[in-house]
Amino acid sequence: RGGAGAYAGWGLLMTVILGALTAVLRQGGRRVASGVFAFVTAMAFASFVFALWDWFGWLSTHSQSTVFGGFDVALLSALVAVIAFSFAMLLLVRMPLLMAPVVALSWYVVVDAVSNGGTWSTWASLLVGLVLLVAGVRLDRDDRKPYGFWPHLVAGLVVAGSLLDFWHRSDGNFVLIAIAALVFVGLAAATRRSSWAVLGALGLLLVSRHFIDRWSRVGSLQSQLARVLQSPLAGSVHERAWVSPVVDGAL
Repeated sequence: RGGAGAYAGWGLLMTVILGALTAVLRQGGRRVASGVFAFVTAMAFASFVFALWDWFGWLSTHSQSTVFGGFDVALLSALVAVIAFSFAMLLLVRMPLLMAPVVALSWYVVVDAVSNGGTWSTWASLLVGLVLLVAGVRLDRDDRKPYGFWPHLVAGLVVAGSLLDFWHRSDGNFVLIAIAALVFVGLAAATRRSSWAVLGALGLLLVSRHFIDRWSRVGSLQSQLARVLQSPLAGSVHERAWVSPVVDGAL
């Protein structure tokens, strides 16, 4: 209600208060609680930064029609500030949850800085996802394993999203998605990270839904004739009811 300036002031106040509570909890040996408060502090700092940038008029003149709208200094600088603050809190309290904003926002900053939407953004996302996979594997090799969860999860989501953007038009595309889903399951076994298996299972579910829809339909001429004649058997003519339970059971 007070405008962007007042919102920025309240955001700064909440950041200071939450940061102080984080320090008190950390000094008291409450590691989990201090980590949770550190994460909320980072979110409060993000609200402060974006309100401040908006108050300065830097964000109001930049409207993006797509998710990746090209190199926007104001937006990218705000995101980099949030990444830096979240990473500083991560070093302070050693809370793996703080890897979430660091990894996710880093992916967005890189892709948005080098692309402006379309196919190139998809390729950039795919490359960043592969880099995050390598980073997750490296973190898994020592006592930093808890910090590897978020690089693996974001890598899986980014790679899966990129492949779906490439392959979503034909039956052959969905076959490739099924193969990629099996590769995801293989990565889960190799990295011992279940997030890859979950995404692989979801990919197989998506493929099964596609082919159930394709295989349960009979010829369009026959179905159209049934509808024209308003036959009471139109439903049974139009769909093969056995396809869905068979494919679901196989999945």
